[in-house]
Amino acid sequence: MYPELLKRLDDSNDDVRRTICATIATFFHAPAPGAFSTTCYGYMIDTLLIHLDDPEEDMQKCVLGTLDAACDLVPALVAKKASKAVDSHRDGEMAEELAERAKKRAAEVGK
Repeated sequence: MYPELLKRLDDSNDDVRRTICATIATFFHAPAPGAFSTTCYGYMIDTLLIHLDDPEEDMQKCVLGTLDAACDLVPALVAKKASKAVDSHRDGEMAEELAERAKKRAAEVGK
């Protein structure tokens, strides 16, 4: 199901894209802890990080909120991937802020 959700991030309608961000954030918290593999989370985070570099600031903020939801589950993975994304983004500021928040979260939960 998650690949179909991620495809909607490429929709031409921004309302669809914003709704999908909220849906994915909910999706992160829906299953029991450990229900998804690190590979699954990694794929979703990689895809979201691509969209964090969207030209529209509103969309960037929506994606950032979704990635923040991922921080609750796999903060170390988010930190690692966001840190790598900093240099590939037009403006790596959001990715850098996300990486720092995720690192702090990982330290708090010991992950």
